[in-house]
Amino acid sequence: MSKASHVHPLIPILGVIGGLKLWGFGGFILGPLALAAFVTLLDFATTEDSIERSAEPKSKKSGR
Repeated sequence: MSKASHVHPLIPILGVIGGLKLWGFGGFILGPLALAAFVTLLDFATTEDSIERSAEPKSKKSGR
């Protein structure tokens, strides 16, 4: 799974453990999905933020 989705192997394991703790047997599926969605959204937010920062025009220095 980690090779296909480019996530660290520890993330799905933590998702399974946390999912089982929160949702019981259904957490076996819901835990990794919820954690993967959170990590993806976090990655998307940081990527979008860096794109916006790089798209801002550079401040011009007034050389008199």
